[in-house]
Amino acid sequence: MFKCFYPGRYYDSAYDIEYGEFYEKGYRGIIFDVDNTLVEHGAPVTKRAKDLFDRLHEIGYETCIISNNKEERVKPLADEVDSKYVSKANKPSPVNYIKAMDIMNCGKDNVFFVGDQIFTDVWGANRAGILSMLVKPIDKHEEIQIVLKRYLEKIVLFFYKRYCKKHGQTDDYKNKKYTFFSHSNNRFFMFNIRICLKISVAICKYYCKCEFFVKNIEFFFIFYLKIVAIF
Repeated sequence: MFKCFYPGRYYDSAYDIEYGEFYEKGYRGIIFDVDNTLVEHGAPVTKRAKDLFDRLHEIGYETCIISNNKEERVKPLADEVDSKYVSKANKPSPVNYIKAMDIMNCGKDNVFFVGDQIFTDVWGANRAGILSMLVKPIDKHEEIQIVLKRYLEKIVLFFYKRYCKKHGQTDDYKNKKYTFFSHSNNRFFMFNIRICLKISVAICKYYCKCEFFVKNIEFFFIFYLKIVAIF
């Protein structure tokens, strides 16, 4: 049931991926997320990121950065690493993943995506029909709304790791089944995720009055998901 959120590959860092090997397999384009994938959230471009993109371009890759952030955040970073970009991408909508492929003159069979969030980055890439690669966030200190989403991600990762133990990591994204979450159910699921996050924020704001709820916030996430029949 969670397979629509499973990444094709899972790495410690975007800087650990064997890009040369994937090029040999026929991949020619890479779509990147920015914050906490290439650099810390809100941070300027680093030498490490510049060196990575220089190496990728030398190998022969086309690159495109897509972010839900505004252009004033995305464009300067993309210019620094000489990459194409799409801002206000509205992930997990697949629309701008497809736009990024068009910009790079690549197709679904020779592009992969690298990002750090399951419910925006990975899910969007899977919906677009391309290989998704999940990486661990660079910075552990994140905004509250992202921290709350990480609790939900832990649930998905638990089942993903169990799946990998049985079947191994897979980039067989074309054969994934999304029937439960397709069409109107995608909107239904995202609606319930938003409600869940709003409830959690309210609980956190109530911290000084009811510490019990905050200490058991993970339990309430799971309880809510059971209510909406995701389990």
